[in-house]
Parts: sequence; C-alpha cells; structure tokens
Amino acid sequence: MIHSGWTTRGHGKYRQPFMLSRRREIPPACSGNPVGGTVSGRIRAGFCGNDGANRCRAIDEKRSGDPPVRGNAAPPHPRELILRAISSSPSHYPYAWWTEREGFCGITPETLFHQQGCRLETMALAGTARPEDEGVFINDDKEIREHEIVAGSILSRLSPYGSVTRTARSVLNLGTLIHFVTYLTLESDDQHAPAHWIRLLHPTPALGSQPRTENTLSQLDDWRSRLRCPLHFGAPFGFLENGDFFCLVGIRSLYWQGQRLALCTGGGVVASSTLTHEWRELKLKRDTVRRSFHLP
Repeated sequence: MIHSGWTTRGHGKYRQPFMLSRRREIPPACSGNPVGGTVSGRIRAGFCGNDGANRCRAIDEKRSGDPPVRGNAAPPHPRELILRAISSSPSHYPYAWWTEREGFCGITPETLFHQQGCRLETMALAGTARPEDEGVFINDDKEIREHEIVAGSILSRLSPYGSVTRTARSVLNLGTLIHFVTYLTLESDDQHAPAHWIRLLHPTPALGSQPRTENTLSQLDDWRSRLRCPLHFGAPFGFLENGDFFCLVGIRSLYWQGQRLALCTGGGVVASSTLTHEWRELKLKRDTVRRSFHLP
C-alpha cells in the first residue's frame, strides 16, 4: 500500500511516497514473556533450525521494575519527534507515518536494501552489546553465531540473482549500542521491481526465523498476535528518490492509536541465549529509543 509520509536519510530531507508492508512484520517472544517458555521449547525442539542454528525475534511488553513502555499519555507530534531524532546519530534513519488517529515514529540503524537499477546494497545487522563491552563482544560465540545466521541467509537468498560481494564482519558503534554488521552488494543479472526484493528479503532472520517457512512464520505471527505487537513494528518502510529505492526496517520506534502509546523492542533468540542477557539487551534498546526522542 502507498501512503504519503515523511522520512530522512542522514541529514537530507525527502518528502516522497513510501511503501509499507503490513504482512510478515515478524517478531515475537522472549523467555520471560507469556509465550517465552514456548519459544525456548520450540527452539530446543528444532522448530527454527537444527543444531541450535535458530533465531527468532523477541517483543518486550514491560519488564518488572522498569518504567512502563505502554501508557495513555498523548505523544508529541511526529514532526517534533523526527526533529528530536535527527541529531541523535548519523548512523540512524528517522522515519514516521501518521494520520489524525494513529501513527508511528522511529529511528532505525537497519536498512533492508538500497536499489539503484540492477545494483542492490543490503546489510546483516545482528548481535548487540554496550560500547564499553566491545572487547568481550567481538569474541562472544553466541553473538557471532547469531550474526552469521543472518548474514549467511541473506547471502544465500541473493546469490541466485547475480554476483554478490560480502564485507568482513565488523562492529557498528551507534553511541549507546554496538552491533555486528556485514554489508552485502548484489550486481543482479536482471532488473527487478522493489516489491520483488522486499518479498525475497523480508523478513530476514534478524526479524523472522531460520529457516523461513510457512510453518515457522505462522508460529511467529501467532506469538506476535498474543503479545499485542503493533502491526507496523519491523515492517519494511521504503521511499523513492530520483529512481533509487531505499528501504528501511521499521524498528526502534514508538506507536500510538488514540491515547494509547507503545514502545516495542526486539532481540534475537538462539539456542544458547540466556534470559538475563536477553532482558539486558531489550532494556538497552528501549533506553536508546527513549534517549533518541528525549523521552523520560
């Protein structure tokens, strides 16, 4: 569906139509939420893959002892939120969509792809830690494995379409968080419409499951529904500029409907994940969103 929205790339402003997919905007649960035990059990049973090579997305409603992430206070106007977010980090992309009754506003570090003709640039962004923990993070087997599941899946999806180059895994420092990042570039043998690449790539294992099948995606959709996750969370958010199509992944965001406000965060769950580590990661991401929008 096409709407008129507003987003920014870096410090340049674009007012263009964008495409928003509302299907398969996965994440679902983490151990510690009502469906958390089910997620962990399904991973151990091989639901998302074999030999522990599993990744699903987690959505956190509220952690006991933390300020509530849902409320009934009217949010600031989206234009004000965007202006607050622009200066937060040059490595983030602010974006927003709204009507008189509902909307969302986010600041994401993740792009689904950037298409220029037959050239497609994308990224694997998975594995999270605090900047002060980088020395431990770069040697963390769980974080490395989590990242390589995502990077390997994207590589295998793109390879049939042409020549793919992949950078070495590196660390992306966002100021309040660090992530592992791998950049991939496809020189496609044929040109395809943006909708083709959205269907091919979304959701990557960073937001969905590995392997990606109708069965695993249906299970993730069920968990997501049970957690009352906003429909737009994690959806592709794209815009067209002079023939180039740039598509973001709609994470790190606020959602509202009337007076109801939600802040959602997600994290990867693999067989070696621990409850303490996942809760810590979710809190780091929530705090990052709050700071980006100057919220308490």
